[in-house]
Amino acid sequence: MREVLVFAEAELDRQRQEWLLERLHDLRHRPVICQVHLRPLRHTSASALPAQTPRAAEERDVELARARRRLGDLVELVRGAGHVAHGELLVGPLVRALARGIAERSPEEVVLVTADRRLELLLRRDLERRPHHVAAVPVRVLDGSSGLPRG
Repeated sequence: MREVLVFAEAELDRQRQEWLLERLHDLRHRPVICQVHLRPLRHTSASALPAQTPRAAEERDVELARARRRLGDLVELVRGAGHVAHGELLVGPLVRALARGIAERSPEEVVLVTADRRLELLLRRDLERRPHHVAAVPVRVLDGSSGLPRG
């Protein structure tokens, strides 16, 4: 049975949660892979390497904890609706990691939840350029600008 891949770039407010659960209800009985990206840290000082400063290590730990919490909340939401689900943290360049996951799994559908219209456009455009086994997977999008699903 093919899986559904849910990638959540943003916290899911009540409206996004309801839309996601409604979409997953339509795809019932399919395993769900929930993914959250571990965002890279931005450093103001180009001379200080992230691994060399205690502050950078603390920031990394905080960001990792936030990503784990978002992932845990997403998996709990999906499981609470009666789906078999597990979670994954994506690391590395976002589009490459997402495309790799699609290529490895050939999911039935990708559900992208984002609060950033530019990110949604970038992901959609880049995924369409990928090999056919990635580009052929339907991508449903819920962005933060309209609050309405597209795709």
